[in-house]
Amino acid sequence: MALYYVPAIAPIAYPLFFSLCDGRLPETFVEWRVIEDLSRREWVAEGHHVVAVCVEPEDLRDYCRSMNCPADGVALHALAMRVGTDFYARAEAYERDRARTVIVEDARARPVADDINDRPVLVTEPAPRRHWWQFGRRPVVIEETAGGPVLVDTAPPRRHW
Repeated sequence: MALYYVPAIAPIAYPLFFSLCDGRLPETFVEWRVIEDLSRREWVAEGHHVVAVCVEPEDLRDYCRSMNCPADGVALHALAMRVGTDFYARAEAYERDRARTVIVEDARARPVADDINDRPVLVTEPAPRRHWWQFGRRPVVIEETAGGPVLVDTAPPRRHW
């Protein structure tokens, strides 16, 4: 098991990273996020731990100047590794944060339970969907009797002023 630190970039800051890297990153944040998610899934599937580290454009600029390297995805990941190892220098800091992490099984790969009856179902029946024209009306109560359904309560007529 290895520990990987990956850069976490806010969507609003991605154009700054893209211009700083002179186009050596994917053109849109969505494309970059898809590539990052695929690599994270591969690492997690192999049993490694992946920790996202916040990286700012100024940090990348300063890092590339100090290391005399071009700003690109490789430098971005190297900066995330450096920031992560500085932040989690001691193992207990990582273990403390790891204890607060909730591990969720990936339900997209296979069903969580072999049989749905093995576990209680939290939501038995979803609420009936209301159409847009039904939001202004009070619900009508209908009782089932031996003679058929009987209207118990109706909404008063709407008054248009």
